[in-house]
Amino acid sequence: MNRKKICQSLFTVFAIFIFSVLSCTLPLLSARPTYALSDVQNSSVSSILSGQYITANNIPDKIREKTNNLTSLLKGKAAILIDEKTGDIIFQVNPEKHLPIASIVKLMTLNIVFDAIDSGQISLDNLVTVSANAEKTEGSQVWLKKGEQFTVEQLIQSIAIISANDSCVALAEFIEGSQEAFVVKMNAKAQAFGMKNTLFSDCTGLDDTGSYSTAYDVSIMARDLIVNHPKAREFTSMLEQSFRPGGIGEIKMITTNTMMKAYTGMYGIKTGTTTKAGNCLVAGVEKNNMNLISVVLGCPISADRFSDSKKILDYGFEYFTSVKLADSSVLVGNLSVRGSLSSDNSYTYSNDRPFVSPKDTAASITQENSFSSSLQAPIPASTKIGEAAFKDKSGNTIATVDLVTTKDIPKASWFDIIWALVERWVSF
Repeated sequence: MNRKKICQSLFTVFAIFIFSVLSCTLPLLSARPTYALSDVQNSSVSSILSGQYITANNIPDKIREKTNNLTSLLKGKAAILIDEKTGDIIFQVNPEKHLPIASIVKLMTLNIVFDAIDSGQISLDNLVTVSANAEKTEGSQVWLKKGEQFTVEQLIQSIAIISANDSCVALAEFIEGSQEAFVVKMNAKAQAFGMKNTLFSDCTGLDDTGSYSTAYDVSIMARDLIVNHPKAREFTSMLEQSFRPGGIGEIKMITTNTMMKAYTGMYGIKTGTTTKAGNCLVAGVEKNNMNLISVVLGCPISADRFSDSKKILDYGFEYFTSVKLADSSVLVGNLSVRGSLSSDNSYTYSNDRPFVSPKDTAASITQENSFSSSLQAPIPASTKIGEAAFKDKSGNTIATVDLVTTKDIPKASWFDIIWALVERWVSF
C-alpha cells in the first residue's frame, strides 16, 4: 500500500471518528428532559387547597349531605374545624363573623409568652414578682398577692388549666413591662398571622367590648401555638395541678375543659366564657393518624360548646383522612439535561406535603410533573427544575410542590465526551 492510500485510509478513519463524536454527543448535549417515571402519576392526596375550605364540587354527595345536617344541629354562633398539620379547613359555619371570644384571647397571650421563652428572653424557671395591678385583676384567678413570686412555668399552668386572669397580667408585665405594651405585641402578631378580623384590648379576654375575633382567626392562633410551640401542648393537656403546693392559699387547679376526660385523644386547648361571648371552646385532638383543631364560639350554655365540638370532631374523623401528598425522602424520577452526560440526574420533592382528604376521593387524585425548558448543566443540588401539580378528578389543580435536583448535575467537558465515546466503541 503506497503512502497516498495510507493517508486516505487514515483520513477516512478520522472522519468517521469525528462524525461518530458529533452524532453521539450532540444529541446528549442538547437533550430535552426525559423521565424515568411517568409524568402523570396517581397519588393519594388531599382534595383541599392548603388553608382553604372544601367547596361543594370537591366533596362526595354523602359528605355534603352530612355537612348540611351538621350545620343545622349546632347551637353556637360560629365554628370551624381544621387540620393541625396543614391548616386545611374541613368544616366551617360563619367563620368570619366578628364575635367576642372571652378567655380564648389567652391563646395569643400564650403565643407571646412562648415566643419569649423560645427566643431566650425568659425561661420557665424565671421568678415573676406579682404587682398590685396583677393582684386586682378580676374574674377567674389564683388570687395572686402583691409581692408573691412564682415561676413562669407555674403561671402558665394556671392559665392553661383554670384560665387565671391575674397570671396573664403578671406574665404580660414581666415580659413587656405593662399589659398595654403586651397587648400591642399581641395585635402585631395577629396582623403578622393574617388575622384581619381580630383586635385585642387586653391579655385576658375580660374586655368584651374592645376585643373581637372570628372562628377562622382563632383557628390560626390556636394552630400556631400547638405547631410552633410544642411545649405548650404539655400545659394545655394538663387535667389538674396544685398552685402554691403545701403553702398558704394552696389551690387545686382542675381543668375547665371537662371534655378532655371524655373524648379520646384530646389535648386541650382552651375554654372561654363571658356573658357577651357566651360559651366558647377550642379543642385539639390526635386520633387515627390525624390532628384536628375545632373552634366553637357563642354557645348559649356550657354543655353546648362540648356537644358542638364533639359533633364537629366526630364528623372530621369519620369522613376525612390524612395522607402524604409529597415525600421528600423519595426519588421521583431521573432526567437528561443539556450539557451533561451524567445518567444519574435524579430529582425529588422540595418538601413533605401532608394533606387532609375526604376518604372517598383520595385515590382519584393524579399527579402531573412539568419541567423547565431551559435546563442546562451545570445545575447545583436542590435547584428547582420543575413542579408537581396535583389534580382532582375534574382536572382542577389543587396543590403544587416544587421538584428539585438531589445532587449536582455537572457539565460535560470535551474530555468527558471523548472518553464516553471510547467507552462506547470498546463495548461494541
